[in-house]
Amino acid sequence: MSKIQVNEIVNHFDTGAPDCPKGLTVTGFTTFTGGSSFSGDVSIGGTLTYEDVTNIDSVGIVTARSGVHFGNVGSGVTINAVGAGTSLGFLVNGSERVRIDSSGNVDIGNSNIQLNADGSATFVGDVLTGESPNNGGGVGARLSADGIKVARTSGTQALFNGFEVGTTSPTVSILANGTATFYRQSNNSNNSILHVKSNVNGNDTFAFYVDAGGRVFARNTSIQQIASERRLKERISPIDSTKSWETIKTTPYYSYQFIDSDSINYGPMADEVPDEMRIATDQSDDVGVIHTYDNGMLQARLYVALQTALTRIEALEAEVQALKGGAS
Repeated sequence: MSKIQVNEIVNHFDTGAPDCPKGLTVTGFTTFTGGSSFSGDVSIGGTLTYEDVTNIDSVGIVTARSGVHFGNVGSGVTINAVGAGTSLGFLVNGSERVRIDSSGNVDIGNSNIQLNADGSATFVGDVLTGESPNNGGGVGARLSADGIKVARTSGTQALFNGFEVGTTSPTVSILANGTATFYRQSNNSNNSILHVKSNVNGNDTFAFYVDAGGRVFARNTSIQQIASERRLKERISPIDSTKSWETIKTTPYYSYQFIDSDSINYGPMADEVPDEMRIATDQSDDVGVIHTYDNGMLQARLYVALQTALTRIEALEAEVQALKGGAS
């Protein structure tokens, strides 16, 4: 085949670039220094180099079967079709880092972080906001499999502010100052509020629970002190038996229901117990401060009054026996 060597190719009108209605096939390296217009498809088997260009404009669709690469060969960022061609992948230095699938889900770092189209998210590792609060440093929060750590002042985790669950008024609040509040918006006293479970009596069985009426239901109803030996205590004083006798003799005991409650309760009225047994709460109504009573003191006096009664009964029995013996 002969060679054609020309300095310039123009159309037959000598008014511009030539038209190629049959197409144009170039097997070697070609440089276009001016403008080029292609009304049909353009197929490039090698590399298209387009340097010193600010914009590349295409009215139609640009198809890149092997992806679009930014940077040097062997490094940089590549945008490519992945996952059998159904997902869009972002590769850095040849390794996939982000994937968007056909459903709109986003996987980051080999699915370590999954952002789902329904608004949910999955994190294989920890979730960190601000600085890491681990080891007592940083102002931030970390959510991990080990729990929640929060630091509000640099250098300490002691100011963990706790967490609250709810809307405008939190229904569950556990704070760093030791305050825990569980609020169930229910008028049914049988609805439970606090559940405590274990596997002691079978998997996932109740140890105890508290219902909305304030009643405590426990598998074992005995209350045991953690330590009760005399050598561990000080300022030990006996309970006054006279006060105990008078308290139990003069303090009425009732069955009652709180207003708007269907639960039946038992006990004295706080305004009828001895003054030293009455305790002011942090609640009040339009009448004044609401009081309760020291149930531990009441039980102590009940115990001592019972002892006194038994002692007196035994003394009376002895006198009766003596009288019977004298009569015989």
